[in-house]
Amino acid sequence: MLGAQCLSCKKRRVRCDSVQPSCGPCKKKGIDCPGFHKPLVWINRGTASEKSQPPTPARACTSFIFKAQRIKSSPKKDTDDVRKHPEHGAIVKRTRSSIPPPWPCADPRVLQLLDVAMYHNEFVAPTLVPDPAFATLFHSSLQEWVECPQTIQDIWVLLTKQFRAIQANITPDSDKEICRYRDRSINGLNRLLANPETQLCDQTLDAIIMLLMAEVQSNASSTWYHHLHGAATIVELRGGWKKLLDTRQWESEMVLLMIFYDVMSSTTCNSQYLNKPLFSPAWADYADLKPRWDKFIYDSFAPLPWPLFWSMVCTNDLRGSMAHFNFNFCDSHDPGEERTVSDFRQSVIDILQQIHAFDPEAWFNNITPPLQLHNSRDYLTLVHCFKDAVMLYTIRTLLLELTSPFRQWLSSPLPESIFGTDNPEDLHRQYLRALLRRFGYTSAKYDISEVGLSDDGYAWSGCGWPLFLAGYELDDCAPPEEMSEMREFIATKLKYVAMRIGTWSLFNAEALLQRIWKQRDEGNGPTWEEVFMEKQVLVG
Repeated sequence: MLGAQCLSCKKRRVRCDSVQPSCGPCKKKGIDCPGFHKPLVWINRGTASEKSQPPTPARACTSFIFKAQRIKSSPKKDTDDVRKHPEHGAIVKRTRSSIPPPWPCADPRVLQLLDVAMYHNEFVAPTLVPDPAFATLFHSSLQEWVECPQTIQDIWVLLTKQFRAIQANITPDSDKEICRYRDRSINGLNRLLANPETQLCDQTLDAIIMLLMAEVQSNASSTWYHHLHGAATIVELRGGWKKLLDTRQWESEMVLLMIFYDVMSSTTCNSQYLNKPLFSPAWADYADLKPRWDKFIYDSFAPLPWPLFWSMVCTNDLRGSMAHFNFNFCDSHDPGEERTVSDFRQSVIDILQQIHAFDPEAWFNNITPPLQLHNSRDYLTLVHCFKDAVMLYTIRTLLLELTSPFRQWLSSPLPESIFGTDNPEDLHRQYLRALLRRFGYTSAKYDISEVGLSDDGYAWSGCGWPLFLAGYELDDCAPPEEMSEMREFIATKLKYVAMRIGTWSLFNAEALLQRIWKQRDEGNGPTWEEVFMEKQVLVG
């Protein structure tokens, strides 16, 4: 019996080696085979790619194949076309119009979509939100799945199949069915991008963002960034992200989601890439998002309130300024200029103070929730986790790992009246211990006065990035025997969250932490800049 076939080869009844980038038997016979993992055709800024339009993948066969003995007892209908086949018995072809309206599931394509839609609503949707109250917001009816464009449908199925594979501890790239849907998705997107009439349309932008999410789901450092860059090109050609924010709600949310990925991935990358954000000429331009941000992020799996999000933007901006010695807060860029030193120090303190002063309870009470939360304690604990993690990221990149001349610029103590201490290491330990408590880590050494997240709470879905920050910061904060226990705790939680939300990128994050810990044990632990030589996204 033949193995897994690509649709083109299956239609021609030839053997297809679907593991290879293109089918060997097809090439030998001179057959044009679409193959697998075909590179995406991206448009240039202003013009479409001159590459030829990729071949359309064969559509799923709508024939129903029965064994001969099962056909004998069934009378032949006028709308049926019955023919014999030596291998498969009788093949009955029915047109779609012959399917009775009350039985739409007789169509195998609809049957498959029904299975995927039910799985999505029952298992995938709950992982996209921080509280059970929001799960229904991501439910989709079978009619939505059937009526959406074919390319969107393929990527939707791809996302769900990858989730199911990861839940079964299967690497997505090793599953032939997933590879087939990824190939179909890329070919469909290529057709949209190659056509001048569709390359800037809503469907194309939606397809790119969904494919971006599929790539993030399968790998933290894969080709997801190319999709984000392609989306930025389309947004620019359509007038910029500020213009799209004022259009329909769906487009506005897509823009906010893209900027979220841009900012979060910029935290886990080398500062050489942070000269400017992807969607705007300057990081400061993102300040225009403030009126819309909290409403957008409230029901997200990663509720990152505006004060914390803006602190991350400012930290990314300052890291890029240090890497390129181009400070936007001062006219003089002379490192010996006293004004530059003073302004730099004040910028760092302002960011730290904004994070330190943020009150999650006050923010939560001032927001008008769209739905009543089922577990507000877990939701608030998750917001606290993000506050602690953002502070650790800022302390690490703007205080503890500074190089010359910036270390000399910040040689004076922190203002004790603001932070309760003038020592960055003490402030760092304070926030690290708080973050570990919120994750539920217990130790006789620490004051366990706060209750952590529920063991199986929805809020764990958003803990990927905070967990990685906590794991990275476990450096000489405890005796060796307790350090080993802490590492095991963080690694176990990261794998739990990765399995829970069906995201392979968090397995990558756990493996990265293991390498960092091993290097530290050997006495040559890497800095934040050395860990992330390329952009990675660790938010699930």
